[in-house]
Amino acid sequence: MSEEERSSVQRQLRSPRSAAVAGIVYSVLMMLGLVFAARVIRAKPEDITKE
Repeated sequence: MSEEERSSVQRQLRSPRSAAVAGIVYSVLMMLGLVFAARVIRAKPEDITKE
């Protein structure tokens, strides 16, 4: 395998790997956001019916 072919293969592999890392980071951040939003939005029934 020549140096040019090896370089081409490395470029081709970098893109899917970057996409995979970005997808994992996005999913972790999305889950954290949903957990924090659920904690903030969670209300007690007593708080709603108080006058």
